[in-house]
Amino acid sequence: MSPQSKSTTDLNIRRLEPGDVEAMQVLEERVFLPAMRASREAMLQRFSLGHTQLGVESEGRLIGMISFAFTHFSPDDHEGFPKTFPEYASQPTAEAPDAICVYNLGVDPDMRSMTCTRLLSTTIHRLGREGGARFIVAEGSPTSYAGNGRVRANPVVREAIDRYLAGGPFPCDDELLQDPTLALYHRLGGHLNPRFHCLIGNFNPCDEASGGHRVFLLGDLTMLDEQASRT
Repeated sequence: MSPQSKSTTDLNIRRLEPGDVEAMQVLEERVFLPAMRASREAMLQRFSLGHTQLGVESEGRLIGMISFAFTHFSPDDHEGFPKTFPEYASQPTAEAPDAICVYNLGVDPDMRSMTCTRLLSTTIHRLGREGGARFIVAEGSPTSYAGNGRVRANPVVREAIDRYLAGGPFPCDDELLQDPTLALYHRLGGHLNPRFHCLIGNFNPCDEASGGHRVFLLGDLTMLDEQASRT
C-alpha cells in the first residue's frame, strides 16, 4: 500500500505526551521550514499549559499532529484576541471553556492524503464539543500571499489582504478561498458553518509565504449536536 493510500484503519490517533517531543520535532523538521519549527521548550510549555496535542501514527511512526487549547472566546471581542502566534499558542487553559483555539496542523509530506488530515480534524471537533466548547477558532496561513516551493503566489489573495491591512474592507470569501490552505480549512469545517472571522497582519513574521499574516476561521461546534440528533 502506497503512503498516500492509507485508510483510517491503518492509522492510530492518540493524545501526545511530553515523552513524544522527540518524535514531534522529527515531524516538524519534515513539515515546517526551520524558522517555523517549535523548539523543545515551546512544545513542553504547551503541554504544561494543558493544551491538547494529538498525533496520528502509521506503523509506529508519527505522521501528523495538531494542537488546540480550551479557552474563552467572544466573536465580538477583536481587541482581546491574541495578536501574535506566541501569544496565541501559549493561552492558558480556561475553566468552563466555550472555545478551542487550533494551531500547528502538520502532516508528513509523504503522507498528505486527506485521510490523515480529516482524522485529525474530526477528532478535535469531537473532543472540543465533549469539553464544552461552542466555538472552534482555527489559524489559517494564506500561503499564496507570497507563495513558496509548493504553493504559487496568487495576486488576488495578496491584493485582498493588503487592501484590508491598509484600512479597506475585509476580503470576501471568493478572494480568500483562492488560497489553498484557507480553502482546505474551510472545507474541513464545512459542517460547522465556518466563516472567516478576522485577519491579523504580521501575526507570525517567520512565515514568509503568508507575509506573516493570518486569517482565522470560526466554526460552530454545536452543529455537531444537531447532526447527531438526526442520525
